[in-house]
Amino acid sequence: LPLGGNYTSAIRKAIEESGSRDNIYIWCYPTPKQRAILKSSKLVFASPFGAGKTLFQTVKSIEISDTGGKVIFILFLDADKVPSKTKPLLAYDLEQKFKKHSNIKVEVVFFEDGRSDNLKGIEVEDIKHVMVDEFFGDFGSLSKKSIDEFNAFISDKETVWISLSNTFKYGNKFPDDVDLEVELKKWFPGFEVAKMDKPLRCPLSVAKDLKERAIYI
Repeated sequence: LPLGGNYTSAIRKAIEESGSRDNIYIWCYPTPKQRAILKSSKLVFASPFGAGKTLFQTVKSIEISDTGGKVIFILFLDADKVPSKTKPLLAYDLEQKFKKHSNIKVEVVFFEDGRSDNLKGIEVEDIKHVMVDEFFGDFGSLSKKSIDEFNAFISDKETVWISLSNTFKYGNKFPDDVDLEVELKKWFPGFEVAKMDKPLRCPLSVAKDLKERAIYI
């Protein structure tokens, strides 16, 4: 079918604005409940892959930056699994999304449990807003040194969003009789727990299949 010039222009504009706050906020179709998440200052995500955790963190970072705030967006990796200390593709993707937002800085932490200086090299002077992505869902099983360092790092921040989308030791998982939300609030006192049951990045049927498979892991 012949296409008018407006259609082509609209597509070009959407591509140019890829990664913008409005682009993510509108086209990922968040529910009213999910939109309300953006008002939270202390938040930990408890949701499956594809639920939109990183997308929401991206939107919140841009929102803070647009009001003059400085944000540090931290990705956690197990140092043993990436001995070369090569940055993940997600870091490059985020840097691309934030290239017009000089107030947002992306950092990668190659984490080693038992150390108290994993975050030592991260400059956070005058930065009061922190996004933590790819963090370890077995945080409570880490050594006291590592737990204390992380808690000290976030203790004076105005905004802290934590996405538990990684695992340090795959053998660690919650017993069936443990309430996940209650346990997370013990780990992160004063934080809200976001259970995003409507996935933004993958079809619901895929999310259900992943959830069923996770039972047997």
